[in-house]
Amino acid sequence: VAGGKPGRSTGQLGQPMTVQSDSQGVIFVADSDNCRVQRYHWQEQAKVIERSQMEVKPLQEAGELVFGRCVEFNDRSGFGFVKDDSGNRYFAHHSDILAPGLQNGYPALEKGDKVQFYSRRDAKWKLRGTDIEKL
Repeated sequence: VAGGKPGRSTGQLGQPMTVQSDSQGVIFVADSDNCRVQRYHWQEQAKVIERSQMEVKPLQEAGELVFGRCVEFNDRSGFGFVKDDSGNRYFAHHSDILAPGLQNGYPALEKGDKVQFYSRRDAKWKLRGTDIEKL
């Protein structure tokens, strides 16, 4: 359900600021000025939970040495993603890339680069590669 003030268009939520639920389990998410409100029925919530559980793959122990490839990396923003041989996707930040010979700029990866790295759990990205080395 979307509402709004006169002169404002309905559509995508801005930064969600208020979350409430009713007695039937429906969740309402509103933006900061309550101009837009999204409504999520429990059936929709159950589908999202089911989908997210299906996508979970077994994880390595934290700190395990992992081999894989770079699947994307943006030199400008300084981050990207690497995948291990099992298909798990890890966040890769330029500060986690080992580049001993680099004198200027930040270390980077290119799509397809073979890499080895240590896996760890991260509060934001869930899986993060550290001490990433090109092979």
